[in-house]
Amino acid sequence: VMSVETAREFLALIANTVTSGIYPTVTVNLFGGEPLLARQAVYTLARGLQDLNRANLQTRVHIMLSTNGTIYDQEIFQVLAEQPDCNTVIVSLDAFKERHDKNRPFAGSRRGSTYDVVLGNLRAMMGANIPYSVICVVPYPYDYTGAAEELHRLGIERLEIKPIIPHVYGRRDSDLPEVFADDFPLWRKNYLAYSDYYLEYLN
Repeated sequence: VMSVETAREFLALIANTVTSGIYPTVTVNLFGGEPLLARQAVYTLARGLQDLNRANLQTRVHIMLSTNGTIYDQEIFQVLAEQPDCNTVIVSLDAFKERHDKNRPFAGSRRGSTYDVVLGNLRAMMGANIPYSVICVVPYPYDYTGAAEELHRLGIERLEIKPIIPHVYGRRDSDLPEVFADDFPLWRKNYLAYSDYYLEYLN
């Protein structure tokens, strides 16, 4: 877990880069594990980076907070909502409750549905105008359209659909990983169908 001291050191490094004016934008992605477990460090970074954006420097900082969505920290999210064009909270949510709860159970002795908790926190973010994006991983047979339809039904508009990659190692008779040899035609077919769906959804 990142300490507040480390967060301050990193903030000084970013401040150096931002004040140099070399880049038009610097993106800082806070991820883990679960970054919101390091509450004070994340708050220190979010507040410091927003202060840099308020200084009207030539370089803007875009903050991305990648979370599993089971923690709603109102104070941190309020800091991110101060300048919504400079921030995005990226939340992992599988499209269907049964699948999500199976793939992403609570650790230890904590019980209950992580899906319900994440969905409740997402709705709280939407109600507070906190910029968000949902990443939804879709397993075989890669029904991207079905996943998108379900998330849209729940009121989620900003999402990224991506496949679960089941294989990462090559085979002896091929230089390509198994995922390309076996799954790519199905990925292509379903992504094209998903593209057609999205064009229709966006009118």
